[in-house]
Amino acid sequence: MKDKILIYALATILLLSATSISLAYNQQQNNVNNNEQIQPSNPQSMDEVDQSQNISVEGMFLPAGRFPLPDLVYNIYSAQSFIPTRNILSRIELYVGKNSTTTYPLTVAIRDNLSQENIVELSVPPDYFVTENFSWVEWNLSDTALITGSTYYMVAYTQNVTDNWYAWAGNNDRYSYPHGCAWVSIDEGGTWTNDSANEQIHPVPQWCGTTPHTRTNESDQCFKTYGYDNLPPEAPDISGKIKGKVGVEYTYTFTVIDPNNNDIYLYINWGDSCPAINWTGPYTSGEPINLSHTYEQKGDYTIGAKARDIFDEEGPWGYLEISIPTTYNIGISQSLILKALMRILNILG
Repeated sequence: MKDKILIYALATILLLSATSISLAYNQQQNNVNNNEQIQPSNPQSMDEVDQSQNISVEGMFLPAGRFPLPDLVYNIYSAQSFIPTRNILSRIELYVGKNSTTTYPLTVAIRDNLSQENIVELSVPPDYFVTENFSWVEWNLSDTALITGSTYYMVAYTQNVTDNWYAWAGNNDRYSYPHGCAWVSIDEGGTWTNDSANEQIHPVPQWCGTTPHTRTNESDQCFKTYGYDNLPPEAPDISGKIKGKVGVEYTYTFTVIDPNNNDIYLYINWGDSCPAINWTGPYTSGEPINLSHTYEQKGDYTIGAKARDIFDEEGPWGYLEISIPTTYNIGISQSLILKALMRILNILG
């Protein structure tokens, strides 16, 4: 057992020390906020930087992939924890580079637990990365709902192929990002450790992103997360015929604007005994939605509709008052009866 602990501790030290191995990577700036971003992007216009850590130290990085360690072969996963303040995550940027022999994409996933399934993931081909240097590269994710104030992890990994690896720049400054820290796995995400773990006692970190810090070498990777606050859809605008006849089908148009331009689902109550339409969709924000209904009895009715977006944010009701009168005209019927009576009287007279 002691030998196993020593081997694990040695492997951990080697991996965490990999952040200090420079090799051919020549990162010359401590603040990398203004470096070139080389991947084209098409972000949501309303998103903005939420969490970030822009300070790197020359020669310090975590690998992702088959990084060459002396007499050891591991496919390494790297990660950074963060705590969002926006409830929609739209994209992330990492300060990364690739080895000259790298041929497979780098995947970045978001998880709420390091060893659990991905919430969202995206792979970027190696052509988007600088060889043997660092640059900002963007992962334009599908917009993803997060719980603000909770801890999440961005996990970087690639194909388990010899000499296929990336380098994610970072530092060993425990104050650079107070809401998380760097993590590393040597068994493809099965177990994880970081600089805040006391390897002599246990491999589980106790101080990552919290106080008090009891070690001085806690690491953070260079990253930026982008997001926005999700707002509910507006009340539907309902238009159509407000006076009609029993038994006649009428078409009504429902238009919903979502402030974040998200797709929406529509719930409709026709105001009579017919069942409501339960969350039909999805529809594009601002798209006219035409739905038909037939009223079987005369009366006054209120059509009610509300919308919810793809993140289950529900908006207020919208209404339209309509009137369905009787299907025959009493006045015309009485006139016909009077004319018939007059003819009969004329004949009899």
